[in-house]
Amino acid sequence: MRKLILLVAVLTLALSACSRNSDKKLDGALAALAKKDYAGALAIIQPLAKDGNAKAQYNLGKLYIDGTGVAKDATEAAKWFRLSADQGNMDAQFTLGKLYDSGEGVAKSAEDAVKWMKLAGTQGQVEAQFTLGNKYLTGQGVAQSDDETSKWFQQAAEQGHANSQSNLAVMYAMGRGVPRNDVEAYKWWEIALKLGYEGAKGNQDAVARRMTESQIAEAKKLAAAWKPKAELKK
Repeated sequence: MRKLILLVAVLTLALSACSRNSDKKLDGALAALAKKDYAGALAIIQPLAKDGNAKAQYNLGKLYIDGTGVAKDATEAAKWFRLSADQGNMDAQFTLGKLYDSGEGVAKSAEDAVKWMKLAGTQGQVEAQFTLGNKYLTGQGVAQSDDETSKWFQQAAEQGHANSQSNLAVMYAMGRGVPRNDVEAYKWWEIALKLGYEGAKGNQDAVARRMTESQIAEAKKLAAAWKPKAELKK
């Protein structure tokens, strides 16, 4: 039993070292991309992707979808995004969802778009969360649901996504998917404004006209104390 435990420990260490080595190589590839050394980047990314590195697969998909260093090929891009997405890479999942939305490189499918975006959004991919909020708001590929709309906007808003914050404020101001709460609405518009989303100003002014001075003061206090729950994932 002890020998078995030692063997597992050795294998774990070996796999960890291999992963670190792959990540280091990938960092080198990304540095090459930043310098527009596309051939050098591809020479690193392609073997890593073929070896099953999910991050490399995602980045190889990006090269094909953008036509960077390779001929633009949406079908090839989708293949690599799917391989990465199947391993749980949230950025690949979101990007694959977008391809299903547009029908680029894959058969267009609103249902598959939602499926992959949900997997990404559940992991914290903020653009997936924002997109899901809009999908549930309009009923695109899903049954329209104010509850789901507010849930996804809330998750993205908590990460610091200003557009989601403004949309969530609208939900609070109207009482859609959440109880009507002008303090919460004003708070989220205040936070969005501080993050540079000027589109929140008109709505905030409108809701302020039906609030008391103490409610506005409370909302501003809550906004000042707010901090994102996690680093914004793009």
